[in-house]
Amino acid sequence: MSPIRVTWEGALAWRLRQHFLEPTGTGSAVDVVRRLGAVKAEPDQGAELAIRIRQRHSSAGQVSEAIAEGRIIQAFAFRGAVHLMTAVEAGVYLALRAASRMWELPSWQTYYGLAPSDWPAFREAVRDALSGGPLTRQELGVAITALPRYRGLRMAFENKTWTLLKALFWQGDVAFGPPRGGRATFQRLDRNPHWAGIPSLDEAGPNAVEKPGHAPSDDDLGGRHAPAAGGTNHRHRVPPRDVPAERRHESCESPKPAPSGRPSVGQCGWPFSASRWRSSASSA
Repeated sequence: MSPIRVTWEGALAWRLRQHFLEPTGTGSAVDVVRRLGAVKAEPDQGAELAIRIRQRHSSAGQVSEAIAEGRIIQAFAFRGAVHLMTAVEAGVYLALRAASRMWELPSWQTYYGLAPSDWPAFREAVRDALSGGPLTRQELGVAITALPRYRGLRMAFENKTWTLLKALFWQGDVAFGPPRGGRATFQRLDRNPHWAGIPSLDEAGPNAVEKPGHAPSDDDLGGRHAPAAGGTNHRHRVPPRDVPAERRHESCESPKPAPSGRPSVGQCGWPFSASRWRSSASSA
């Protein structure tokens, strides 16, 4: 395939359109989250602002309403942070995040005392504990460590990094439930009627990269739909580049090495930006 001509104006215009920023989108909060893939969930006001600025018509509280209905879920996903994702498509991104299978690292096995073969039973124990409804981290810890096999995991539920618990999100076992008394709660994800499950990695990869809105066309990047005159002009700051077509969706994966002792969660690059900026929002 021949290289395509990439211009700054074309790349900027494409990204503004795909982000529902120019022109502003006409869909719901769920539509915005679906287009972006994942939206940084913290702080709450920043997440709502990031969504509402992408809507031509919006109202305060719509994001919270979609979360309460289960159409949007809150889960640890990218870069160790909590993100908003649609319940229908979250499994695609969680499958990619879980592909590193970090719980199989020697540092994880040594620190938590869980071999890869122990995880199915551990995950089942967590789901069983949550069968009666959402639990706080402390309550879930009490339920799990009451089982003789998992008494040594008390520190995992006290550790503020929540490293072990994040792997339960990645594998689709839990999502955040409604907060209680200012504390986060966990709930079973398979009890959400909108949850579509975790697809195979072979299915998740193409779906994440090739879904509408993530893959620009040659015309997009070539600048044929550049912003109208009067906008910010970066033409003299970043020259056009010839990018081979086969590298257009190239990503890098740079896991952060685990320090001695407690395991850490690495960061990976993806074919598109999953994180969104933080900001404070004014009420409507």
